[in-house]
Amino acid sequence: MENGAGETLDWFWRGWFMEDWKIDQAVAGVDYVSSTDPSQGATITIENMEKLPMPVTVEVKESNGTTNRVKLPVEIWMHGPVWKFHYASTSRSTRLRSILTSVTRIRIRGTTYGRRNN
Repeated sequence: MENGAGETLDWFWRGWFMEDWKIDQAVAGVDYVSSTDPSQGATITIENMEKLPMPVTVEVKESNGTTNRVKLPVEIWMHGPVWKFHYASTSRSTRLRSILTSVTRIRIRGTTYGRRNN
């Protein structure tokens, strides 16, 4: 399986099969680079609240109706339980309306885990 994935999956085996770790990821904060100019973007902080590391998809909705997804690899959690990244907004006057993390649905032995991404 690791040969097919092209990367080590120790984090996956340890979390799902050797331990009873849980997935709990959250948006911990949003700080605009400039309080007067949202076009400069924002720094978004996400946090892994439990022990199970998983890749993260962050969905960002802007007030102009634009929705973007930022996909972050599982390796971000090797640096600790908190990760910050820069999000560049799409418009000069647009502020961020909502930000949420979503765990892709995972199917193991006939059982589906995680939330549905719509």
